[in-house]
Amino acid sequence: MQVYINPVGVGVLGEPGVFYSRRLCGPYYRWCLEGESVRWHSSRVHPSALSLKAFCVARWTAVPLSLQAMLDEHYLE
Repeated sequence: MQVYINPVGVGVLGEPGVFYSRRLCGPYYRWCLEGESVRWHSSRVHPSALSLKAFCVARWTAVPLSLQAMLDEHYLE
């Protein structure tokens, strides 16, 4: 699995508010925090809707622990 950020979307504190993920040749998913619930929400994204050239691979240590857990659960085989 690969996790990406859009460096243009990085917030003032240097923490991206949106992440994207993809495993092998599978679909892309967009991950963002849902309002005040502080829960990560995912949605499937068509590659043509993404500007993949603008994305950077995110270091795993830069991915919030709560999102790491969601990704592990999402990609569970």
